[in-house]
Amino acid sequence: MRIASETAPMNRQQRRAAAKSHAPGGLQPAAALQLGIASHQIGRLAEAEAYYREALGGERQQPDALHLIGVVFMQTGRLPQGVELIRRAILLNDTNAEYFSNFGAGLNRLGDLDGAADAFCRALELKPDFATAFHDYGNVLLKQGKLEEALVCFTRAIGIDPFYTNAHHQRAKVLQRLGRHEEALAAFNEALAIKPDNAEALCRRGLVLLAMKRFDEALASAEQAKRIDPSYAEAFNVCGSTLHRIDRFDEALVNFDRALSLAPERTEVLLNRAATLDEMHRFQDGARDIAAALRNNPSYADIHWNDCLHRLLLGDFAGGWPKAEWRWKSPSLMMRNPHAAAPQWMGEPIEGKTILLYSDQGMGDAIFFARYAPLVAARGARVILQVEPLLIDLLRNVDGVAMCVEKGVQPPPFDLQCSLMSLPLAFGTTADSIPAKAPYLHPAIDHERWQERLAGLRAPRVGLVWSGNPNHINDHRRSIAFAQLAPLFSLPMTFVSLQKDIRPADRLAMAKHPQVLDLGSEVENFTDTAAVLSCLDVLISVDTSAVHLAGALGRPVWVLLPYTPDWRWLLDRQDSPWYPSARLFRQDAARDWSAVIDDVRMALQKLRR
Repeated sequence: MRIASETAPMNRQQRRAAAKSHAPGGLQPAAALQLGIASHQIGRLAEAEAYYREALGGERQQPDALHLIGVVFMQTGRLPQGVELIRRAILLNDTNAEYFSNFGAGLNRLGDLDGAADAFCRALELKPDFATAFHDYGNVLLKQGKLEEALVCFTRAIGIDPFYTNAHHQRAKVLQRLGRHEEALAAFNEALAIKPDNAEALCRRGLVLLAMKRFDEALASAEQAKRIDPSYAEAFNVCGSTLHRIDRFDEALVNFDRALSLAPERTEVLLNRAATLDEMHRFQDGARDIAAALRNNPSYADIHWNDCLHRLLLGDFAGGWPKAEWRWKSPSLMMRNPHAAAPQWMGEPIEGKTILLYSDQGMGDAIFFARYAPLVAARGARVILQVEPLLIDLLRNVDGVAMCVEKGVQPPPFDLQCSLMSLPLAFGTTADSIPAKAPYLHPAIDHERWQERLAGLRAPRVGLVWSGNPNHINDHRRSIAFAQLAPLFSLPMTFVSLQKDIRPADRLAMAKHPQVLDLGSEVENFTDTAAVLSCLDVLISVDTSAVHLAGALGRPVWVLLPYTPDWRWLLDRQDSPWYPSARLFRQDAARDWSAVIDDVRMALQKLRR
């Protein structure tokens, strides 16, 4: 907020003379205004207000005094009155950019974002090189979710004032939210070059580095923030989050505990600590943190979503499915229901109606939840299934599906809609009522082509998939390196790679094992994969869509799982209630894949007999 006036300033000698001669009612309005500005600039707000009031006591109206007393009001907790005073100043002089800028700042604080935006636009029309107005307008646009427009404003502010630290910081935050991590990192570095002791910028820089998987640098940035401001809870939170990502869970807990000692009700810290406790299988402690977060902030969607995943992993389906509906409101998931305008089906009678079932998670999830489509059709509904384009050929022949259409394309008319992940809630699915009948996929496949391709190869034939999407937040825990599979390859059987998008290190490791038949480049789609699976004795895979495909086809699949797996695999069991043909191989608390591979090797030896 700026203190400015169009009145000619008094010099120091004039201010002293005016102050010495001051008696009640004895100052001229211009002199009172200048003394008010002088007091205002050194933070003596009560004195400044008195002078401004005296300036307003003259016969001639003083828009500068109205404006500046309004600023004092805003600075001393009288926000609505202050905004009204500035509005009155604008009525007297609508050509002063400072008036509109401070008016916009006040409206922003009052929550009138549209009014604030209009005020800042007017300020910038009057003064196109007004860096503060660009910055403050950018903050309003940020609140409105207009990230690209906000980015333009912060960039313009920096162009006018290259050393405008807050503009650099805000620009970096927008780039961070846009996922433009390289640019965000550069912008935070620019902000920190101007103000190296900015703990918030260091923390946010750490989060950007964390998203870029530059873990050591992320940790160093957060540690520096801790040294600069040991009372800054967020620095400990970012440190804890980084340590969690690199599986240093005990150290992560120490940092989360410290953050909560500084800010006991911080929802994000409670959720982060709960996630760490769950990774350590201290589920009761994790549940307590989730409950505490809910008490503090019962309408925060991310808490309910985390609670959903926690409950489902523990097999609490009755408590978990309703919580899953909060995903639509979660700011971190950024999900939008494309069919929210239509009535949602939640299990009521549906005979004679047309219902749209649509994918709202990943492709593996679409295959997983497609098992519910026949159950919906069995209730007398006409089912339209909307999924990712790559799944159309795979899912179009699911029993009861009248039509399969692409996600993102306007579907034919329908009466009701339900996302695939909401179907377990609609059916009231419990551990005893999981629809586990398989196969429930019946794609048209070219079995003969692949049977001929694999003809003459030694049985058993074992398919392999060892890594998933590298951008998945849990990829470093659920994917493994091809080299770790090496103990299997001395067994007298055929190994067939179905891995797509092989990583460079894995490609080098594969060159040492030419006996592994690589079909990844020949398998073009899910129906190809389904056909190959029909020719194999077993698929061995980490938790990817290939597992769901094999399970939905009723094909034998051995799933390699991290110590704390995705919710659908539950805990402490070797079978899956969702896929009867699945066998689960789990890490123990040591989180060592070599022990899992040893178990798989022994199981393969038995498969030969």
